[in-house]
Amino acid sequence: MIPEYCGPVAKFSFRDLCLEAKGAADFIAISERFHTVIITDIPRMSLAQKVEAKRFLVLLDALYEQKVKLVCTADGPADQLFGATNSDVESEWRKQFDTPASSSSSKSIAGDYKPDTSLFSTPEEVFQFGRAVSRLMEMQSSQYLRTSSWKAVHSTPVDVPGTPAAAATT
Repeated sequence: MIPEYCGPVAKFSFRDLCLEAKGAADFIAISERFHTVIITDIPRMSLAQKVEAKRFLVLLDALYEQKVKLVCTADGPADQLFGATNSDVESEWRKQFDTPASSSSSKSIAGDYKPDTSLFSTPEEVFQFGRAVSRLMEMQSSQYLRTSSWKAVHSTPVDVPGTPAAAATT
């Protein structure tokens, strides 16, 4: 269900998108219908929200690939949403790939925040987290917003499951 939308702009809460059983097909349908997506109330996620965090990663990939503009409210900066800071991810990468630490990575950008690095149990998850943070940062850039090349794949709400028009056709 699309809680709020007007033309090619849709608004969801994190709960709407990531606490319900949704998958890549749902997120692709959203990204093909809406050029701007607003997501509210994105929490910092820990191991207890690992399923929701993975859904959020799939959602970000769908939005990014379609060049959708993302507006969101969250409990912290992008690099703290998944229970770890950039320096934690860099440290994990160094452990796995034995690369030297850069002098800038020794500074904590999280202040007193205590990361839950147990959210990442495999090198693939560490990579996915890093990619998600990178994409979130890029999606905030003026260059991304200026060069967004989104093109509607479908022009009516019928194509998005859960919209009033889609419900009327079933």
